[in-house]
Amino acid sequence: MASDKYTLQKNSDYQEFHLPPELHRIIIDILRADISTNTRSREVSRVTKPHDLHKTTLIRPHEDERRRLHSEFIRNLANWSSTSKFFRQLLAPYVFEKVHLTNEHHSGHSAAALSKNLHGKQVKQLIFKGIADVYPGLVPGSPPYTPVREDIGPRYSDPAKILPPIVCTVLSTLRRFQNLDSISLEFPCNHDGADDLEPDEVVISREQEWAWLALMVQTWSALTQNGNMNLKNLEIIRYGPTQISTYKTPAFRAFLTQFQSFKFSISGTPLISNLTFYKPQMGMLDVYFFDNLVSVTDFALKAPVEGPLGLDGERYLVPLKLKSDQMPNVKKVLLKYIFICPELIDFLVGHQKTLESLSLHKCSAIRSLFVRSGISWSTLFDCLDRAGFENLRHFEVLFTRMPLTYRQNFPDVGGEGDDENASEDERELKQTKEMRFRYENDKNLRIFPYSYLREDSGACFEDYIGNREEFERGEDQASYDRLMHKIKTNYG
Repeated sequence: MASDKYTLQKNSDYQEFHLPPELHRIIIDILRADISTNTRSREVSRVTKPHDLHKTTLIRPHEDERRRLHSEFIRNLANWSSTSKFFRQLLAPYVFEKVHLTNEHHSGHSAAALSKNLHGKQVKQLIFKGIADVYPGLVPGSPPYTPVREDIGPRYSDPAKILPPIVCTVLSTLRRFQNLDSISLEFPCNHDGADDLEPDEVVISREQEWAWLALMVQTWSALTQNGNMNLKNLEIIRYGPTQISTYKTPAFRAFLTQFQSFKFSISGTPLISNLTFYKPQMGMLDVYFFDNLVSVTDFALKAPVEGPLGLDGERYLVPLKLKSDQMPNVKKVLLKYIFICPELIDFLVGHQKTLESLSLHKCSAIRSLFVRSGISWSTLFDCLDRAGFENLRHFEVLFTRMPLTYRQNFPDVGGEGDDENASEDERELKQTKEMRFRYENDKNLRIFPYSYLREDSGACFEDYIGNREEFERGEDQASYDRLMHKIKTNYG
């Protein structure tokens, strides 16, 4: 009897600690991950001191650096988990917390095996990254193209084979991961292949011809088969501004209603705001996504640096499709590369009873002669102040550069022998020396960023003259101080 009990316990331990080949492949993929140690340098307007961390300009670890450190951490855990049963049991919640999935056969088989294994209950986040040839195909007489990846195969250009059945099964049966609460999605996109809004029949026809569109359609269709399974977090990374039929389906809209956190970043390309498709495609984000986020309490939107959103109706400017009746329960809002605009103010003021945290990262007010609807920072602050936010306890404006001179704004322009620019730079430095001294030595002073658009191209640049003039005028600072005083009173 004791022997039978021992055998049963031994088999139980074996089932818990034994990893089938598919799960070993997940650990091997982690260990073989090519982690780049290069991080982009960040130019900051000044050195932030410990005593003034509440100031507008903050220095934070770059996103690439954070990801690198996290990847190294996971690799170390995977190494330890391979040394013994004890460490495998101890570290399994960390190693298998996130499962990475692609539209490749081996990736689908590994994820499917994990969903059936005891370690499947450790999975909390599914990260899907699609692979496809983003070129729609050769047009007779056109030059040959280079695939998006050198090792990409014919399957990634075939809409009928772009999503293997095993991957489709994993995506459509997420309930097998009992504790899954987060999904991250990233699809390849071709900005040259994007177009203006088209009739539904044209959209469906392209989905049957272009693999990268077919991948999006088939992936979303598989996900929506899960229905409402009380998932909490959805992140869409580098969204390609394009149109697919799935976005208009009731199943897709119902799928979005379950999420409490929604993070959305948009893919960019140089001068994207000047491309004909960008404005109409961005104008549909409310219909496709934002109108359906009825359960969201945490919302983040990152526009591309090449094409900020806001100030609809002007040339080169793209609508910010946020409305006061969307996301009725939102408490936390983070926006990046957004112009201060009426749409933004209406959205924020419409949530004055629920909003608790507001972060504006690298957002700016705009000053251009041909932009008549530009709004200053002081206007935004005054509107928020008058709205009387009852629960707003956190408000921040973050950026990494605050040029006050031509040379600071365009450090790569000119050089030795450029006497004209050098003399102009010297004059500007003398003019701003006192201003910079005041800013550096008064922890309560802030410089709020302004931008301008080139009328010939729509390119967006930091407005160093606007920064100086608005700082000297002091209206932004006064409005900000009044708002912060009211926010501090919310602490009680």
